[in-house]
Amino acid sequence: MDAFENGRFQNKPFIVGSTTEEAVMFISCVFAKLPTVEYEAMVYGLFPADAAKVLLAYPPSGTGDEQSVAAELVTHYLFSCPVRKTLRTAARRGDSDVWLYVFAHALAQGWPKEVSCCNGHVCHASDLFFEFQSLKLTKYNYTHDEQVLADSMAYYYGNFAHTGDPNKPGSHMAQGKPAIPWPPYLQSEGFRNVRFDVPEDSIDQQYLQERCDFWDSINPYP
Repeated sequence: MDAFENGRFQNKPFIVGSTTEEAVMFISCVFAKLPTVEYEAMVYGLFPADAAKVLLAYPPSGTGDEQSVAAELVTHYLFSCPVRKTLRTAARRGDSDVWLYVFAHALAQGWPKEVSCCNGHVCHASDLFFEFQSLKLTKYNYTHDEQVLADSMAYYYGNFAHTGDPNKPGSHMAQGKPAIPWPPYLQSEGFRNVRFDVPEDSIDQQYLQERCDFWDSINPYP
């Protein structure tokens, strides 16, 4: 991120995004339970100067198991908000061909037993299964809506690979449905992003604004 802040990057079109629950895999698959005292110790260890602020923003749940709040915190701190800051910095530095996505679909048929903690969650790398349609190489069968989602992502990424713009060329090639315009992630466009989900994609505006404004204010990014 320092490279972007200092303008040390190539001014080229790029797409960046994250899933809505990136850190579930790294929290729930590691800890059978995360007691409140251990969660608070984690926060103080990661953010010694700002731990009180972080705990105010992400307070313990009171259930005695803080996996959910920890996963949300780490998702925002390490994934969603650094991605946002990177794109906004690139745009501020003059790169107007930047697009943000949020992937929000949990696998309908679940994950392998080794990562069953991700069942019902949109874990890290979930988007890649649809972007590359790689689940077809396994015994996983996409539902109809999931195939529409995968085809939609292939359309945008195919366009981007050929033209540098996910919206060009032309009409949608799957299920006869038109693709929604994916706006660049710019202040002039209202900081909008595409949300990949079933039964259809949609457009978000100012995704996680308050959360990411908080993280930007303490700037803890690695």
